[in-house]
Amino acid sequence: MNNKTVNLTLLNATKLLHEFIAKHPGKFYRKALSNADFRKNLIKYILIRIPTRYRTFNYSIRSSFSTAPLKIIDKEKLQIEKHIYHGFYYTIRIENKP
Repeated sequence: MNNKTVNLTLLNATKLLHEFIAKHPGKFYRKALSNADFRKNLIKYILIRIPTRYRTFNYSIRSSFSTAPLKIIDKEKLQIEKHIYHGFYYTIRIENKP
């Protein structure tokens, strides 16, 4: 049995972060979000603050693993979006401390 466990919350947080980047094209946001370490820290900030959902797929059946049909639960989406905004400014403050 070839099962693969996928962190759905991580997938959703990453997707919503990309949407956040698209919505905020300003130089301030682009500069911070172009840094891979900054994005990783922001994702960590989000993931430690919300419940994590996982799903197990049978990896031997390739068609069973598709992220397209995985829907974001409305409550989870709102939590992630809130933490993206809070986390962005929190992470900016932490990384810019002398």
